Amino acid sequence: MIRLMRAGDIDYGLLELPDLAEMTELLATVFSRFDPPAVAAGLSFKELLEIIRGYGKRAPHDGLTMIARCQSSSKLVGAMLTDDFASPPPEDLGYLLTSNFAPIVALLEDLDNRYRMVCPAPPGKILHLFMLGVDPDFGGRGIARTLVQLALDNGKRKGYEKAVTEATGNVSQHIFRGTGFVEQFRIPYHGFQFQGEFTFRSIVDHEAIILLERNLTID
Repeated sequence: MIRLMRAGDIDYGLLELPDLAEMTELLATVFSRFDPPAVAAGLSFKELLEIIRGYGKRAPHDGLTMIARCQSSSKLVGAMLTDDFASPPPEDLGYLLTSNFAPIVALLEDLDNRYRMVCPAPPGKILHLFMLGVDPDFGGRGIARTLVQLALDNGKRKGYEKAVTEATGNVSQHIFRGTGFVEQFRIPYHGFQFQGEFTFRSIVDHEAIILLERNLTID
């Protein structure tokens, strides 16, 4: 980790290569247990581990992903996997498209394409806050919000003009709105079909996946 700040017992900073495996495991654990589309689609920890490895392998070189580590235990307790919105999907995405993951990709592509129709995304202009996760034992300490804000500050320093995220549940939507993001598009879970199936109909406590945007040129 390239440490940027400390708050209490938590160090925050940019992800480096030695942190990658631990970040991947943390996000796979959190998303397999709590992410509404992942749970509804039946994505296992093992499947998510492979998916996040595919999407996260560029993160140490991009210099955009933030992590949080407990100083006393040295345990990684939070991560904000971040990339460029113009970045292509992983080269091995076809391999990652398990039957459980395919509907989620379709959902994300539908949402992102609606945004790209009105806001083209050249490289280096739009920051993509992709996967946010915090160890449940460290919840309620403001770690998620701090990770988001650090990612935004870092992106602004690198010349990004906007940031976007696809927030899948009530908690993440609240966090992103609290850091200045504004809703642009949404897709209700109950009405989304993939290959004739209502894959996300079982999601009842969360209304929709929402694409939110934050302008980084305005303080």
